[in-house]
Amino acid sequence: MLRTLISSLLLLPQLALAQPASLDAPATVTIGSEVDITWTGPGEKYDSIYIVADNAEDDAKGLFSVSILGQRNPLRLRTPDTPGHYELRYWSRLQKGILARRAIATADVTTALTAPVRAQVGEAIDIDWIGPGNSYEQIALYPAGASPGIKALAHATVLGRSPVRMQLPEQAGSYELRYLTRDTARVLATHRISIEDVQTRLEAPEQADIGAMTGIGWTGPGNQYDRIELHSSGAAEDAKPVASASITSKRNPVMLKMPEQPGSYELRYELNRSGRVLARRDIAVGAVASTIDAPLAAAFGETLAIGWQGPGNDYDAIILVPAGAPDDAQALVAAAILSKRSPVSLRVPEVPGNYELRYRLRHSGGILARAPLTVEEPAATLDALMRATADTPILVRWEGPGNDYDQIGVFEVGAAEDAGPLAASTILSKRNPLTLNLPAVQGNYELRYRARQSGRILAQRPIAIEPAGRLQVRFERRGEVVTGASAGGAVELILDASGSMLQRDEHNVRRIEIARQVL
Repeated sequence: MLRTLISSLLLLPQLALAQPASLDAPATVTIGSEVDITWTGPGEKYDSIYIVADNAEDDAKGLFSVSILGQRNPLRLRTPDTPGHYELRYWSRLQKGILARRAIATADVTTALTAPVRAQVGEAIDIDWIGPGNSYEQIALYPAGASPGIKALAHATVLGRSPVRMQLPEQAGSYELRYLTRDTARVLATHRISIEDVQTRLEAPEQADIGAMTGIGWTGPGNQYDRIELHSSGAAEDAKPVASASITSKRNPVMLKMPEQPGSYELRYELNRSGRVLARRDIAVGAVASTIDAPLAAAFGETLAIGWQGPGNDYDAIILVPAGAPDDAQALVAAAILSKRSPVSLRVPEVPGNYELRYRLRHSGGILARAPLTVEEPAATLDALMRATADTPILVRWEGPGNDYDQIGVFEVGAAEDAGPLAASTILSKRNPLTLNLPAVQGNYELRYRARQSGRILAQRPIAIEPAGRLQVRFERRGEVVTGASAGGAVELILDASGSMLQRDEHNVRRIEIARQVL
């Protein structure tokens, strides 16, 4: 029994070798194409199917191969891009041998390129093709007559679609388009093309204002992301531009922001990739007469309307700084110029003193104009009742800056300047007097005028808040005091806080007598 089992085990490899295998594929395919191969065989994990040259040795390495995983069938295998006779082979990993073979041939296919014979430098052109159309084949551009193997100047990848788009070099000359196979870069078709310079010029004013947005007209290639650049006169070809604007979608003119430094400059039309300059034009950038129109003095916290003359570039600014501050000092307050709007509104600080208004350029921070300004110490007073009833409104007359959101409030006596009010009313549009609703708690308090920005107390006065009074009507009947409903009858009361009821009419009768008669 043991001898029989051993004999069976020794025969297992021969049984495996005897297992049939086969390959089925087209007899001829186009070069470089992918072919579906149907197979039968052991289908062990990592068995493979590969292609070799016809009559290659059994141990020859496959030109292309594909592994069998999960019994996938058919399998797709790439073929060589050189025409000829080849052999497909099924290789068994377990048995380390070839189980099946099949002959296959690859053949060239008619290939041609269709493109312009002339184009301008840097232009993007469409190239139509017919040919194998295998993925990752290329259409490449070379100098005319270039030897095989040199690096292409430009290329476009074939991914089964026609036409393909190619960006041409920015150097004029004679060139050749070539259709190249993927693996061996074999040339299947060629097409001659001449790349020519384009007459290029720039149109611009002879002089522009500092910081101004200036329209620059152009004629030239107009390739996407070509540039109009501004350089200092005499700057090197590779110098960094003072300003630059890209051409997109052939937009014309392009807008270029002039520098904020007066002087002589040069406009240049530069190609996007090579930076080659196709056209130049001189332009002068000049200073602009600039002034500030504002009062010499302003009230504490006042909002001024400040007129100006100058470049008026967006985000230039009218700023306020302490008198004598350096040109690069940070502004205490600033008003940006937008759409050349003049005047601009600027609220001065709530700190008396000497200041300077300045016209400041946005980018360089240069100062074009100055004007002195004095912020005056405010005079403020409050006029209101000395005594009032809790939880009632009173009128408060005031004198002072009257800036929007200044505040008149009721505070505890001796409260800090930054203490919160017990009750307050806000000044808007210089409304005077203000109605102030008093707190409900009796006691001695202070009315205060407080400036909005600085929180400074500009005026204060005392006020006593008293509890609300009560009126009681008393009746006496036969010497007995009675009140309320038990008194019976009716009582008419005439309350006259102003004393007007004592005035007489045209018949010399007091108003109070007339009221008594009516009641």
